[in-house]
Amino acid sequence: QILDRNARETDPFWSIHASNHDLVAEVEELQSKYEELKRIGMMHPSGKGSADGAAPEQDMANRESAALQNEVRLREQLEKLQEELSSTEQMRDEEKTKVAETTKGLEEARMLNAKKDKEISILEEERDTLQRGMDHLTGKVTDAEARMSLAEQQCVGLKDSIRLMQEENATVAKSKDDLEARFLTEKTKLSQSIAELMDTVDALKKEVSTLHTFRQKHDERTRWLDDARIIQIKKAKDENDDGGTASSTASSTAAAASVAPSAAAKTVQAHTKEATSARSVGFFSSIWS
Repeated sequence: QILDRNARETDPFWSIHASNHDLVAEVEELQSKYEELKRIGMMHPSGKGSADGAAPEQDMANRESAALQNEVRLREQLEKLQEELSSTEQMRDEEKTKVAETTKGLEEARMLNAKKDKEISILEEERDTLQRGMDHLTGKVTDAEARMSLAEQQCVGLKDSIRLMQEENATVAKSKDDLEARFLTEKTKLSQSIAELMDTVDALKKEVSTLHTFRQKHDERTRWLDDARIIQIKKAKDENDDGGTASSTASSTAAAASVAPSAAAKTVQAHTKEATSARSVGFFSSIWS
């Protein structure tokens, strides 16, 4: 109903709103033209003034006269449009007042009618309520006896339920104690496992450190052996130049310097890429101790 009423009351104002919009647009256009003409009248182009040369004052007077005439004409049009706009707004206000008064009268009549309908509905509801109350009281007496019997049965069932719940609570409490004991046991075992794992990690770290130390010593010994072998070979070469006997002795010494270890003196358990084991006999045994 409200949407229908708004539609009926809004349609007559569409034409007024459209005409007001057109008038406002026309006024703004005339105002902009007036400002443009006024700006042009105040300008003094240098090109035309220098070309005429003979009568600049007459040209300025003609421009001022034309600007004044345009201003007067635009002012008259603006005043006329403002009067039309004022009259249109006045008519629109009067129509709004009439529509508001009519709407108010219709609303009052509608409210009065709704009030009467509401009073009739209230009386009918009161009558139905009283009738339902009587029926309810009649059935309530009958239900009370059945509920009393049902309450006795529920009391017996409630006692049984309480007994079962107590038994379940005892079982749950026992299970809880068992779980707590199991949790403590598992926690203790886990702590021991963690401690053993940490000990194993520390031992592995020590072994790795020892392995690096042996690797460094092995590299140093290898370099020392290479240097000693080079010295022996050089010495043997020098002696070979002096005589055959010295050459055979140097060859024996070089061969002895390059003898590989027969077995590992020490072995460290580690990764295959980092493992190092060596043993030396004879002349070079002091550097492997």
